[in-house]
Amino acid sequence: MNCVKLQKQYVLAPFSFQPMWGVLCIAALLCCMLHMEIGGKEPSETSSGEASSLQRLSWLTGTWVFEKDGQTTQEHWRPVQGTMLLGLSHTFDAKRTSFFEYLRIHQREDALYYIASPAGRVGVEFRLHEMGDEYVEFRNGQHDYPQRIRYAKTGEGITAEISLKDGTRAQRFEFMRVAP
Repeated sequence: MNCVKLQKQYVLAPFSFQPMWGVLCIAALLCCMLHMEIGGKEPSETSSGEASSLQRLSWLTGTWVFEKDGQTTQEHWRPVQGTMLLGLSHTFDAKRTSFFEYLRIHQREDALYYIASPAGRVGVEFRLHEMGDEYVEFRNGQHDYPQRIRYAKTGEGITAEISLKDGTRAQRFEFMRVAP
C-alpha cells in the first residue's frame, strides 16, 4: 500500500495496480495455454486412448427392450457425451413399475466404470474388466450381487448378463433394439 504524509498523519492511498496488471495478465495467459495443452484436446487426442475406449461402446446407444412373463424391461443409452454414456433401465407391466435404475459408464483417469443407481439410490461402481469390439465386462467383487455385468452385441440386439464374479447365478436379458 502507498502511504501519503498529510500534516504529520499517514493516510492510506488507493492501491497502485499497475505492477499487478502485468502479473495478472501473465497468469491468465499461462492458464489459457495450460487449458489448450490439457483440457482443450479432443477425446481422440488423449495419450492413453481412454476416451476412445468410451467411444468403442457407442454400439450400446439407443433404446432396447426385453419382454418376459408379462414384464417389459426397457433400457435406453444416450450417445457418448464428454466422459460418459448415460442410461436408464425401467421394468414395468400394464399396471405398475417394478424396477428402475439410473446407469452410467464413466471414463475416469484410471479406467472406465459402470455405475448403477437402483431406484435412484447411491450408485454401485463396477470397474472395467475386459472389453472387445462387441462386448464389455465390468466387475466389483466386493458387491453382494451382481458382481459382474456384461453386455454383448448380438446381431439385431444386445445381451446383458449379471452374475457373481465367477459367472454363477447368472441372469440374462436378450434386448432387441426399438430405436437408435
